[in-house]
Amino acid sequence: MKRHYRGEDYAVLPGGGVDEGESQEAAAVRELLEETTLRGSVAGVLLSGTHNGRPATYFLLADVTGEPVLSGPEADAQAEDNRFELVWAAAADLERLGLHPPHLRDDLPRLLGLT
Repeated sequence: MKRHYRGEDYAVLPGGGVDEGESQEAAAVRELLEETTLRGSVAGVLLSGTHNGRPATYFLLADVTGEPVLSGPEADAQAEDNRFELVWAAAADLERLGLHPPHLRDDLPRLLGLT
């Protein structure tokens, strides 16, 4: 998702917190649906680490279906200085889009076998 926030433009992956009693995998599928209206299934873990001082796990989602529509808190938060836009991006676009956290710009293409 492209994001414009407080004068900065960058991109983020769909994601968020894990609800009580929810697995990380279920949270990844739920966050994808909540933020984009897309449905998918977890095919595996791509990367585990930290983001903003908190544990973060990045999952590969497969069998993704539907038409992407911005929804959930991201749609509700739309304002002049806080905007989201859904985009499909190739590995070559990650640097230009300013994907956050920055290590994902190199990690994702490598982990997906695109480099």
